[in-house]
Amino acid sequence: MNQRIVTVFGATGFIGREFLRCLDREKRDFSVVRILSRKNKDISFLEDLNLNIEYIQGSITSQKDVETAIKGASHVVNLVGILYPTRNSSFDSIHHESVKNIARICNSGSVQQFVHISALGSSLDSSSEYARTKALGEKAALSLFPQSTVLKPSIVYGPEDDFFNRFYRMAKISPVLPLVGGGQTQFQPVYVSDVAQAILVCLDEKQSVVGGKVYELGGPHVKTFRQLLRLMLRYSDPPLKRLLVPMPFWLAKTQSIVFELAHQLFGVAPMLTMDQVELLKTDNIVTAGSLNLLDLGITPKKLSKDTLSYLKS
Repeated sequence: MNQRIVTVFGATGFIGREFLRCLDREKRDFSVVRILSRKNKDISFLEDLNLNIEYIQGSITSQKDVETAIKGASHVVNLVGILYPTRNSSFDSIHHESVKNIARICNSGSVQQFVHISALGSSLDSSSEYARTKALGEKAALSLFPQSTVLKPSIVYGPEDDFFNRFYRMAKISPVLPLVGGGQTQFQPVYVSDVAQAILVCLDEKQSVVGGKVYELGGPHVKTFRQLLRLMLRYSDPPLKRLLVPMPFWLAKTQSIVFELAHQLFGVAPMLTMDQVELLKTDNIVTAGSLNLLDLGITPKKLSKDTLSYLKS
């Protein structure tokens, strides 16, 4: 019987950590869980997992490192993504070129299944470079390794997320919270464990069932940006009261220029970027008629006080 080896790119990220915990909980029969990670990434959480982990230090932008990570693997998962470019990583290099490289190597090796995590709202016609490069990555995965499975989540939330936690931290020090574009953009937040479970289902399922398919992952409810911030304030422990102030897109873009400049000069993570302002001009919800979590046998968790219990002082 051939060994089941899964290679995970982006294992140290928010979704990646939850996926490895899910693998550990569900006790799947992967003989080796191989991860590729840069030198400066925190991998201490791996010590708590009862998995046979093979750690490779390297970069997803290096063809040699990716070839080493995939060699002999039967399954591959790509979770790598960035919210803003840095000196060493552009949207295109991470979301497009690296995916193209992974898919090409998968196609020339022993890989049976490749699960690629993209993003809801990806589009070749988008005014956002983030969304355009995500779409290019999906196209590369499906053309170079046709049996790829693409998962496209809306905002992913849960402990350690970069959405609710960010605004919660802001709310603890500021009496007001900004509503970019008036806060009317719609989202369909999906809980991180549901996304991790979806990946696992795709790895377990036959290639003939999930191969070549695209699944849009969202929670059970659509909420506006304003409604999400209100829920965050209500479900915080203790509950918070803050003024929600509409901010027109032009003003948000002006502020984002300052944030991006601070990032370039001092390395401070930007609170908002010009590209993210562009993203907020388009709703981020599951397309009617698309394959979704229910098609994978997963009932999405509701956005509730229980699922937001990590928002506490």
